[in-house]
Amino acid sequence: MLLHDKAWSRRDFLKLVGRAGMVSAVPTLASAAALNPDTVCISILHTTDLHGHILPTFDYDGKPDCGGLARCATQIRRWRRENPNSILIDVGDVYQGTDVSLRNKGALMIDLLNHLDYDAWVVGNHEFDWGMECFEHALQQSNMPVLAANMLMEGRLPGEFQEANHPFARIQPFILKEVAGIKIAIIGVTTPGMPFWLWPELTRGLDFRHPVEPVRRAIVGAKGGGADAIVLSGHMGLKARSDGDDFANTVMALISEFPEIVVFIAGHTHQDVPSRLTTRRSSLRSQFKETAAPRRDVRVDG
Repeated sequence: MLLHDKAWSRRDFLKLVGRAGMVSAVPTLASAAALNPDTVCISILHTTDLHGHILPTFDYDGKPDCGGLARCATQIRRWRRENPNSILIDVGDVYQGTDVSLRNKGALMIDLLNHLDYDAWVVGNHEFDWGMECFEHALQQSNMPVLAANMLMEGRLPGEFQEANHPFARIQPFILKEVAGIKIAIIGVTTPGMPFWLWPELTRGLDFRHPVEPVRRAIVGAKGGGADAIVLSGHMGLKARSDGDDFANTVMALISEFPEIVVFIAGHTHQDVPSRLTTRRSSLRSQFKETAAPRRDVRVDG
């Protein structure tokens, strides 16, 4: 279910922080502009669970010609031309999953994210399948911040590494990006299920926490930085059978706890979940191997 098609005044939008609000989903920038020539449309473009797929592949049902970052790149460029007021993120599990990516230990996928000028990517559980050395190399190679608010590294929180050359210095709890005069905070969290799936040596020095308290800290930090709206991006989804939470997926808990989250961008569960209303404030979006880089539009009336 799409969120209600309601335009916000700039004043109303700026009041989103710290109180309940509503995001407006619009199909195209043109339709938003037609409603009000002073409308500012901010597009949040996102990919997730690419798993090293550059070219199209098969889906779980054997359907060919699905997904791939090359196809996403075409759509990303098209949407950026249509609306320069855009933010682009990936929600995790970037490089593990194909022979091509294995041969270069994921370096090619990070190069492609750099080339496409992603604003950030979120840590996924499969980022560690090839060990810490590979993960640290991906961090050092990345031109953009890497988000994992609920991951402790050598006992320190994201953002606490002051050593510029330390690979963990790249990891942050959130980014704050000003788009068309609006400050958007993108907070990133990873699944807390890591210790249940990965051998300890694959994640040495790391600790993965339930995301509620880390997100609380990140929201405080984002508000302190002047954020006008909070978007949460998590490498987690909805439990398939109950459409709710489990030990590794805490989407509903986060949305319920933090009314200031206007959009939740999900991943990890490999479900094709269209944008829909999950509470009166937040929407959920997730897809596997990405067919065309999903887009969430937020429009603000000037």
